[in-house]
Amino acid sequence: MPKLREKNEYEQLNSKKMIREVTMYQAVCDGCGKWKHPCKTKKKSMLIATLFNGWKEINGKLYCPDCYEYDEETDEYKPEVKED
Repeated sequence: MPKLREKNEYEQLNSKKMIREVTMYQAVCDGCGKWKHPCKTKKKSMLIATLFNGWKEINGKLYCPDCYEYDEETDEYKPEVKED
């Protein structure tokens, strides 16, 4: 615990709200449901970090590296077709 300068400084700190609600964003694969950790407080930061780590955004959906493949015929990435 930090050293307090005044006797009542601790009481002043305790009277303030030290917990607040924060919105966090987490990437979730649209193919398998795997999620990317850690969370970010900004949606754009989460997307940039996710894409930097090998995830792809395809047709407005987000896919982890296990759920997309490169199609040489079309020269594009596409979601991997999963067999049930």
